[in-house]
Amino acid sequence: RDSKDKIEVKRVVVPNAQAAVVKQHNMTSLPQFWFFDKSGQLANKLTARFTDQDILDAVKKASK
Repeated sequence: RDSKDKIEVKRVVVPNAQAAVVKQHNMTSLPQFWFFDKSGQLANKLTARFTDQDILDAVKKASK
């Protein structure tokens, strides 16, 4: 909410562990948070821990 940068949030619902998106992206745990930079490249992925500080750090890294 307080971000000066534009942030777009997308949600992907995964119906089960055999879903194509799970296999395509080699997901081994859910939930996951993926952060992309302005060019669309994956900048960071949170898969195990999601503290407020983890998320803020990932947003900063993607904003560089």
